[in-house]
This record gives sequence, structure tokens and C-alpha cells, in this order.
Amino acid sequence: MQDRIAWDESIRVGVAEFDEAHRTLIGIANELIAASEANQQDGVVGAVLEGLIEYTESHFQREEALMEQTRYPELEEHRRQHRLLMNQVYLFKSQFIAGEVDANAMVRFLRDWILTHIQDHDRRYSPHLHAHGIS
Repeated sequence: MQDRIAWDESIRVGVAEFDEAHRTLIGIANELIAASEANQQDGVVGAVLEGLIEYTESHFQREEALMEQTRYPELEEHRRQHRLLMNQVYLFKSQFIAGEVDANAMVRFLRDWILTHIQDHDRRYSPHLHAHGIS
């Protein structure tokens, strides 16, 4: 059994729009954890993956657009991090379609990626965006 991801101040980046988006991403990951605990992966994983793909692509586009608009100096590295996540999520989707998805591995990946990415990469852009009047 895997613990759900809890929202706390260590995840907060201080940009309201992105904090709300991160809460939503955590909620999607927690849906997968709950489905895994209830042995309902098959009925839920596909829907969760689709929701994750749609929401994450939209969130990443918005995040990157603001970084581009404000000339964030680490934009290219941030984009690379986003592409890494999306590549892995598309791999999970392919595995799901083939009937080979490991929901626990997917949860571990999402937990590690969400927490590491938000606490490290996303927190770095906060001062830059705040300096450009975005909070």
C-alpha cells in the first residue's frame, strides 16, 4: 500500500495558478493510488492516464508560456524536464494499452517526479515570476 501524496508547504511554489495546478496533479496521482489499493487498476488507470496527459500538457504549456514571456533563464532545462515526464507518461499509456502497465511503478514514478520537480525545478522559477509581478 502506498501513501497518498499530501499537499503541504514544501510543495507550494507561491504562484497561485501553478499551486492549484499542482494540487490537481497530486489529486490525479492519488486517484491512481486509491484505485491500486482497491485493486481497481484496470477500470481506472486508462481514465487517470488520459486525464493526466490532458491536464499535464495544458499545465506545462501555461507554465512554459509564462516563463517565455518573462524570459526565465532556465526555460530550456524546465522544458526538458517536462518532456521527460510526458515521455514516461506516454510509455505508461502504451503499456496500459498492451495490458502490461504496472500501476505501482506508475504511482512511484509520479510521486517521485511530482515531488522532486515541484520542490526543485518549480520552486526555482518562483522568485523570477514574482519579480515580474506574477504571484
